[in-house]
Amino acid sequence: MSTEEIIDKQNNYIEHAKEVSRSTRDEAEKDYLLKRVELATNYIKHISTISTGSIFLLVTLLDTLFNNPEWKALVGVSLVGFMLTIVCGVITFTTELAKTGPNGLSVRGELLDASATAIMWLSFIISIGCLVAFGLKNLF
Repeated sequence: MSTEEIIDKQNNYIEHAKEVSRSTRDEAEKDYLLKRVELATNYIKHISTISTGSIFLLVTLLDTLFNNPEWKALVGVSLVGFMLTIVCGVITFTTELAKTGPNGLSVRGELLDASATAIMWLSFIISIGCLVAFGLKNLF
Protein backbone atom coordinates (compact mmCIF):
# COMPACT_ATOMS: atom_id res chain seq x y z
CA MET A 1 0.00 0.00 0.00
CA SER A 2 1.37 3.37 -0.94
CA THR A 3 1.62 6.36 1.35
CA GLU A 4 -1.06 8.20 -0.65
CA GLU A 5 -3.52 5.34 -0.24
CA ILE A 6 -2.89 5.27 3.51
CA ILE A 7 -3.41 9.03 3.74
CA ASP A 8 -6.63 8.75 1.67
CA LYS A 9 -7.95 6.01 3.97
CA GLN A 10 -7.12 8.07 7.05
CA ASN A 11 -8.84 11.12 5.58
CA ASN A 12 -11.91 9.02 4.72
CA TYR A 13 -11.95 7.63 8.25
CA ILE A 14 -11.65 11.15 9.73
CA GLU A 15 -14.51 12.44 7.54
CA HIS A 16 -16.68 9.48 8.50
CA ALA A 17 -15.92 10.07 12.19
CA LYS A 18 -16.86 13.75 11.81
CA GLU A 19 -20.20 12.81 10.22
CA VAL A 20 -20.99 10.31 12.99
CA SER A 21 -20.02 12.87 15.63
CA ARG A 22 -22.15 15.57 14.01
CA SER A 23 -25.24 13.33 13.74
CA THR A 24 -24.78 12.15 17.34
CA ARG A 25 -24.48 15.76 18.49
CA ASP A 26 -27.61 16.73 16.51
CA GLU A 27 -29.58 13.88 18.10
CA ALA A 28 -28.35 14.85 21.57
CA GLU A 29 -29.40 18.47 20.97
CA LYS A 30 -32.82 17.32 19.77
CA ASP A 31 -33.25 15.07 22.83
CA TYR A 32 -32.23 17.96 25.08
CA LEU A 33 -34.74 20.29 23.41
CA LEU A 34 -37.55 17.76 23.74
CA LYS A 35 -36.77 17.17 27.42
CA ARG A 36 -36.60 20.93 28.07
CA VAL A 37 -39.95 21.47 26.35
CA GLU A 38 -41.48 18.62 28.36
CA LEU A 39 -40.26 20.12 31.64
CA ALA A 40 -41.40 23.62 30.65
CA THR A 41 -44.88 22.46 29.66
CA ASN A 42 -45.27 20.52 32.92
CA TYR A 43 -44.21 23.62 34.85
CA ILE A 44 -46.72 25.77 32.94
CA LYS A 45 -49.49 23.24 33.62
CA HIS A 46 -48.75 23.38 37.35
CA ILE A 47 -48.79 27.19 37.44
CA SER A 48 -52.07 27.24 35.49
CA THR A 49 -53.63 24.64 37.77
CA ILE A 50 -52.64 26.56 40.90
CA SER A 51 -54.00 29.79 39.40
CA THR A 52 -57.29 28.18 38.43
CA GLY A 53 -57.65 26.62 41.88
CA SER A 54 -56.88 29.96 43.51
CA ILE A 55 -59.61 31.67 41.50
CA PHE A 56 -62.20 29.07 42.52
CA LEU A 57 -61.05 29.05 46.14
CA LEU A 58 -61.09 32.83 46.34
CA VAL A 59 -64.55 33.18 44.84
CA THR A 60 -65.98 30.33 46.94
CA LEU A 61 -64.53 31.33 50.30
CA LEU A 62 -64.81 35.11 49.97
CA ASP A 63 -68.47 35.20 50.95
CA THR A 64 -68.26 32.59 53.71
CA LEU A 65 -65.09 33.70 55.52
CA PHE A 66 -65.31 37.46 55.48
CA ASN A 67 -68.48 39.31 56.48
CA ASN A 68 -67.14 42.82 55.95
CA PRO A 69 -63.76 42.46 54.22
CA GLU A 70 -61.26 45.29 54.04
CA TRP A 71 -58.92 45.93 51.09
CA LYS A 72 -61.37 44.44 48.59
CA ALA A 73 -59.29 45.81 45.73
CA LEU A 74 -56.65 43.18 46.48
CA VAL A 75 -59.18 40.48 45.63
CA GLY A 76 -59.77 42.09 42.25
CA VAL A 77 -56.04 42.38 41.60
CA SER A 78 -55.62 38.71 42.54
CA LEU A 79 -58.43 37.56 40.25
CA VAL A 80 -57.12 39.56 37.30
CA GLY A 81 -53.56 38.43 38.02
CA PHE A 82 -54.49 34.76 38.17
CA MET A 83 -56.46 35.09 34.93
CA LEU A 84 -53.47 36.81 33.29
CA THR A 85 -51.26 33.99 34.56
CA ILE A 86 -53.50 31.43 32.88
CA VAL A 87 -53.65 33.34 29.57
CA CYS A 88 -49.87 33.83 29.49
CA GLY A 89 -49.45 30.17 30.43
CA VAL A 90 -51.47 29.16 27.38
CA ILE A 91 -49.35 31.41 25.15
CA THR A 92 -46.11 30.07 26.64
CA PHE A 93 -47.36 26.49 26.37
CA THR A 94 -48.14 27.02 22.68
CA THR A 95 -44.76 28.59 21.91
CA GLU A 96 -42.95 25.79 23.77
CA LEU A 97 -44.73 23.23 21.60
CA ALA A 98 -43.86 25.20 18.47
CA LYS A 99 -40.16 24.90 19.36
CA THR A 100 -40.31 21.20 18.55
CA GLY A 101 -41.57 21.84 15.03
CA PRO A 102 -39.36 21.49 11.97
CA ASN A 103 -38.57 25.21 11.80
CA GLY A 104 -38.51 25.98 15.53
CA LEU A 105 -39.51 29.50 16.56
CA SER A 106 -38.83 32.75 14.78
CA VAL A 107 -37.23 35.67 16.57
CA ARG A 108 -40.71 37.12 17.14
CA GLY A 109 -41.85 33.78 18.53
CA GLU A 110 -38.90 33.68 20.94
CA LEU A 111 -39.73 37.24 22.05
CA LEU A 112 -43.38 36.31 22.55
CA ASP A 113 -42.34 33.23 24.55
CA ALA A 114 -39.99 35.20 26.79
CA SER A 115 -42.50 38.03 27.31
CA ALA A 116 -45.42 35.71 28.10
CA THR A 117 -43.26 33.71 30.52
CA ALA A 118 -42.10 36.85 32.35
CA ILE A 119 -45.65 38.21 32.58
CA MET A 120 -46.89 34.82 33.78
CA TRP A 121 -44.35 34.72 36.61
CA LEU A 122 -44.88 38.36 37.57
CA SER A 123 -48.67 38.19 37.60
CA PHE A 124 -48.61 34.94 39.58
CA ILE A 125 -46.29 36.40 42.25
CA ILE A 126 -48.31 39.62 42.48
CA SER A 127 -51.57 37.65 42.72
CA ILE A 128 -50.28 35.43 45.51
CA GLY A 129 -48.90 38.49 47.32
CA CYS A 130 -52.24 40.32 47.10
CA LEU A 131 -54.09 37.24 48.28
CA VAL A 132 -51.80 36.84 51.28
CA ALA A 133 -52.02 40.54 52.15
CA PHE A 134 -55.83 40.41 51.90
CA GLY A 135 -55.99 37.32 54.10
CA LEU A 136 -53.65 38.75 56.73
CA LYS A 137 -55.48 42.08 56.87
CA ASN A 138 -58.89 40.44 57.31
CA LEU A 139 -57.95 37.58 59.60
CA PHE A 140 -55.98 39.58 62.17
